[in-house]
Amino acid sequence: MLFAATSVIWGSSFLFIRVAVEHLPPSAVVFGRTALGTAFLVPLAIRNHAFRGLCRAVVPVLVVTALDMALPTSSPPGVRSGSVPRWRASSPPPTRCSPPCWRCG
Repeated sequence: MLFAATSVIWGSSFLFIRVAVEHLPPSAVVFGRTALGTAFLVPLAIRNHAFRGLCRAVVPVLVVTALDMALPTSSPPGVRSGSVPRWRASSPPPTRCSPPCWRCG
């Protein structure tokens, strides 16, 4: 029963996106979903002190992000170029600034 409820809730969001994109530009739908998620999750994160220690991690994350965007990327041998973003997302570079580091402090 719980699985069925989860799949209905999960699937309904995709249905709502499909309906919304017919009436609004996709950028407005993305902005609205992001704003709603932020409005819900940031107060929870503040209440649970999840941002504690984040200041230490901002600079290393920005450096890794800048290097990741600036350096040319290539796919591993035998991988088609369309799957490179998924490959890169599933194997992030090892850094000291991983999410467990954010909880320290």
